[in-house]
Amino acid sequence: MVRSIFLGDFHLTYTLTRKSVKRINLRIDPEGEVRISAPLSLPIANIEAFIREKSDAILRAIRRAESRTASAPVPLRLEEGAEILHFGSPLILHLVRGRTAFTHTGDTLTLTLPDPGDSSTLRRLFARWQESELRPVAESMAKRHCPAFISITGTSLTFRFRSMVSRWGSCRPADGIITLNTCLAGAPLPCVEYVLLHELTHLHHPDHSSRFYAELSDHLPDWRERKAELDRLSRRLIPQKATKSYP
Repeated sequence: MVRSIFLGDFHLTYTLTRKSVKRINLRIDPEGEVRISAPLSLPIANIEAFIREKSDAILRAIRRAESRTASAPVPLRLEEGAEILHFGSPLILHLVRGRTAFTHTGDTLTLTLPDPGDSSTLRRLFARWQESELRPVAESMAKRHCPAFISITGTSLTFRFRSMVSRWGSCRPADGIITLNTCLAGAPLPCVEYVLLHELTHLHHPDHSSRFYAELSDHLPDWRERKAELDRLSRRLIPQKATKSYP
């Protein structure tokens, strides 16, 4: 049952559920939805008295939820006119029917494909463009950082790029193969560098032990801040799906 009540000037809408419980229970969803369960025979007047008693806490929770929603990055959707990120800077996506190609001019990325409504082909073409942008950046960063890692392992380095939804990168220390998520082409450069250093550190430490994090901190003291920014932006970087937090 959906009911409403005024808390001062605020018009609160809440969902009331009657249950075989002994007392009133209050729950506020992450989205700010207020849900109350109450004993079967408890008068509405008692329930509303309870809500008024908890009004300060309820309103604080609702405002926090509204603030989170307002600041949350908009999920990336590959569609005409969508705003995408290119190393942290916005671009407008333009879809054109024609022979498969991509063109990045100014603040516009144009993807041309036989059927712009074919979501699978569109995602693959977008990933191809992202790889073309990410590869030279990652290879340039690696040249600056690799000597500190390669000198110990004696391993030559090979980069691979792949569109992924649950990982930003991976490393095969025995082969010196580092795979990077093409979606990193949307991340700010400090975040790209964080992922690269994370994977390079795996050349020495295949796990996430304390020694791994100690070495990562030696090379990149602010890696936690960069990780937090990457996690915050993840919904804007991976089309229509969210990534798991990077370790």
